[in-house]
Amino acid sequence: MIRRVFLVLLGLLVAAVLALAFAPAQLLVNAVQARVPDLYLSTVAGSLWRGAVGEIVYRGRALGSVRWRLYPSSLFSLRLRADIEAHGDWGNAEGQIWRSFSTVGLEALRSELPAYYLAGVFAVPEMRPLGSIRVEIHAAQLRDHMLVVLDGDAVWHDAAVAGLASADLGTLRGHLSLDAPNAANLVLADDGGPLAVDGQLWLSPLGYSGVVRMSARDPALLPALEWMGKPKTPGARELRLQGLWYGTQQ
Repeated sequence: MIRRVFLVLLGLLVAAVLALAFAPAQLLVNAVQARVPDLYLSTVAGSLWRGAVGEIVYRGRALGSVRWRLYPSSLFSLRLRADIEAHGDWGNAEGQIWRSFSTVGLEALRSELPAYYLAGVFAVPEMRPLGSIRVEIHAAQLRDHMLVVLDGDAVWHDAAVAGLASADLGTLRGHLSLDAPNAANLVLADDGGPLAVDGQLWLSPLGYSGVVRMSARDPALLPALEWMGKPKTPGARELRLQGLWYGTQQ
């Protein structure tokens, strides 16, 4: 009798999980939009298990599209897990997201972003960054609205700038880690190319600050460096950064 009751309960649980997993994706979209009124999601397709949103708009700004694939087996555990892909004018990203009772996590997130986003951060309107930046977040966790885990790397392959002066900068790198909850740092370095770079940026939900030191291994870079930061020694410049994510100052 006990075995029969157990099998019946297990069957009901499996049926409930399957019904939830294959429910229309619109159910998830409705729940998300109810919690975030400024978020508009349209062109919804698929199911909770495997679905897509073709258009995401937040406060009037188009963010692109997203696809996901839920691991049905994760519904039996205390941690939901799904693969995600996102595309937009900002670039693209793919990785894995999970959710437990108190924590949201990202793993193996790979993203490629246009380098022109650096123009606003470095506040050098005379110079236009070229190329793309590859970002990999190995692990990140958000708990009780606080970032408590962060480990990642960013690589600007074949970095270059154009404008009043043009130059190839080589390959530039940054490593992301966490000093304290909601307090991240980005350590900068180079691969031994034309531009020598070292420095550190401190990042928070409100803004950032830091110092970037640059020197030319190749004299051809000197005209471009004249537009970056302030002189320190012959052939070397220092760029001090401080600003808010919704406003930049140098």
